[in-house]
Amino acid sequence: MSTVSQTAALGKPFFTGDSTFRARDNESDNFVAGVYSHKNIEFSATEAGEWVSYFIFLQSMLQNGIHHFKVRNETGGTLTKGTLVYVSGYSSAITAFLIAKADCDDPTKLPMLVIDSDLATATTGHAFGVITVTGLNTNAYTEGDRVYADGASGGGAGTYVISTAPARSTAQQYWVGTVTVKDATVGEIRFFPAAKNLLKAGQDFIQAEGAIAKWVKYTVSESDFTAAAASESITLFSLPAKGVIEGIYVKHNTAFSGGAVADYTVEIGISGDTAKYVPAFDVFQAVADTAAARSGPHQVLELEAHTGATNILITARCATDDVADATAGSVDVWVKYAVLP
Repeated sequence: MSTVSQTAALGKPFFTGDSTFRARDNESDNFVAGVYSHKNIEFSATEAGEWVSYFIFLQSMLQNGIHHFKVRNETGGTLTKGTLVYVSGYSSAITAFLIAKADCDDPTKLPMLVIDSDLATATTGHAFGVITVTGLNTNAYTEGDRVYADGASGGGAGTYVISTAPARSTAQQYWVGTVTVKDATVGEIRFFPAAKNLLKAGQDFIQAEGAIAKWVKYTVSESDFTAAAASESITLFSLPAKGVIEGIYVKHNTAFSGGAVADYTVEIGISGDTAKYVPAFDVFQAVADTAAARSGPHQVLELEAHTGATNILITARCATDDVADATAGSVDVWVKYAVLP
């Protein structure tokens, strides 16, 4: 009998009902005459071709930036928000990819997608190759911390760990996200399992797709400045080693005022160059849609350090009173940065 390949029955008739290969071998030449429906656990030639085509389609879509897929949970349990999943099959009847919990201990179940809301068993929803999942507890971590997929030998299939990659000698390790908001109830993680940022055991190797830039928001109020002086620099955030700043946008939502304050500015930079990224911006002025500042185009792709973190500073200045004497004021700072592989 000939070997059945994934394309052997393409274009051939489709037969229903119980049948056997030889019953449809009309020329008695041991070549595929068509395809028939048989037991669900068996594949016909065209079913094999269709199965391969589904995965070719999935990989093609991921590689070309399509990261939103219709999926079906038939695992027997609820897949909770933030669960990392892999594609375990396809349902032609529902036209959805079947998903199950990813497991980095099993090279056949490595993470491909993540779900952003609970998905009960026997229900259909969506999974994503790249998405920000909100409403998570990230309070024990800081913005910029890496998120790694875990496995059955650690926290369990479908789970992740933050900050420290799980030790694993027999399977691959995946960097699949970054903490973008630190909070106990409204924390956020930017997941990108489709980027396949692979960390092999014992190596620090990340594919270039890992350098995914993101916007992170920081809010600073008048109470954060406590110096009885005309200026004070405080840490806005810690830029990781190999961090690349691509842009900064500053806008106040409450004017700084109080005491004898008649002027107030903030600037963004580093130690020794406190206005490196954003020069003095007037936060004493009335709040308005157009009252904002941003980093200049010459500051795009600014790399601070390859081997260590760098504190990015926000500096307040007031010529008419101490910076600590302000009794009102709030400014938002959005920073777009990526970490090089």
